[in-house]
Amino acid sequence: MDHLQSAQPSPARDRHDRVIAHFDLDFFYAQVEMLRNPALRGRPVGVVQKSLVVTANTEARQLGVPKMCSVSEAKRAGGNALHLVLGEDLTLYRRTSQAVFEFLQTAYPGCPVQRLGLDEFFVDLTTHVAARPVASAVSTCHPRDTDVPSSAWWGQVFPPNGATQCGCGCTERLRAGACAVAGVRRRIKRELYLTTHVGIATNKLLAKIGGAQHKPDNQTTVLADAGATLLDGLPLRKLTGCGRAIRRKLATAGTAQARGQHVAAASQKPTTGTDPRGGSSPSPGPSPVPLPADNTTGIETMAALREAPLSLLVGLLGERDGNKLYDNCRGTDDEPVTQTGAPGVLSVEDSLWSQPARSLAAVADKLETLLAHLLQRVDEDYCMHGRLPQTLRLGVRQGKGRRTSRQRSVAPGLFLLENTTRFFTLHDQLMALFRKIVPSGTQPSVTILSVATANFQQDGKDTGNIHRWLSTSGGGGG
Repeated sequence: MDHLQSAQPSPARDRHDRVIAHFDLDFFYAQVEMLRNPALRGRPVGVVQKSLVVTANTEARQLGVPKMCSVSEAKRAGGNALHLVLGEDLTLYRRTSQAVFEFLQTAYPGCPVQRLGLDEFFVDLTTHVAARPVASAVSTCHPRDTDVPSSAWWGQVFPPNGATQCGCGCTERLRAGACAVAGVRRRIKRELYLTTHVGIATNKLLAKIGGAQHKPDNQTTVLADAGATLLDGLPLRKLTGCGRAIRRKLATAGTAQARGQHVAAASQKPTTGTDPRGGSSPSPGPSPVPLPADNTTGIETMAALREAPLSLLVGLLGERDGNKLYDNCRGTDDEPVTQTGAPGVLSVEDSLWSQPARSLAAVADKLETLLAHLLQRVDEDYCMHGRLPQTLRLGVRQGKGRRTSRQRSVAPGLFLLENTTRFFTLHDQLMALFRKIVPSGTQPSVTILSVATANFQQDGKDTGNIHRWLSTSGGGGG
């Protein structure tokens, strides 16, 4: 059996039965700032955090302002036309993100919605599409679309000619998903005043990469058998989870050490007809794709990754990451969309590298700012989820050392007291935790500070002993 054929994915792992959408809010922070100040609409806008322009709208990018550049670089590119907005306060960004999250949950009832950061959302539309074939989905998604033929594609399609060799029905399911997305995108734009770019595919990987093909304010459907073609030529960093550490390991694939790992892993895995992990009956055959020679640079392209045998990837990266990359580079991804629930931890952090806090007074001042933001988040969370935290946590990094944290229990009812009382009580508790990390008499040099609440309890029960907690503000965990 040809060894290249043995490296193809198993049909059992290449599922076409799902319809996944990836919603990405266009230049999110800039859009929110234009909602806050409508006078910015149509003007080049960049949002600054920590001396970096973290996002820029279309008008700014047309002037040559890239994402994640220094303020000075942005000013050189945009000149006096560029309007820079300080985006350190994330409150309105979080609220807008939550509004979009709730909107998607309402638009697709019963479908899992998974939030990534503030501006990305996966939605599993499989059940939604099953209940609404293309013909009926048109009127359901948007009444004004009733004159659009059911054979049309909403937005873009990949490949552009819409050709597919798959006859399992996935194309019609994706077409219905594209219709469902088109209507909701219009509603988000009309009701929330936000634009999105969206990918629709049979898995999360292709939906995310596909949506980025046409933006802003557009959508792209990736046909089920076009995944490998879509990935051709893309850098490895585009694969989910293929970060710098993994890419460095892949670059060693041609070394003697990697060859030894490959041999050890290969000796434990049988050769099969289509996929080394199974999916068809095992059959004898020659060893997998030959390893690169010792003088090669290793795996640095998508094509080289596809040529790599599974045993080599597992030897280099371990079972989980090796199998994931083996599938992902072929456009296969079986990761589910996991419904996002209430966060287990609410945290606020600040980096002080440019000006470390070198005194207790400086630390106290910074903790006041962080605590104010944290309490705002706790209040928002209480309104949304009806729960209160029972744990207060402080994280500190001194210089370039390791981060250290301490925590203590708090009465949930403390967060229901009037603002001045709870603020100064919690601030005293945070300072007590800080002294446990940096003892009195030690010169602090704090480069990172974080405050967090955790261990939430519904409905703020067990508040009867609030005065006991107030009288012991220096005690607690460790």
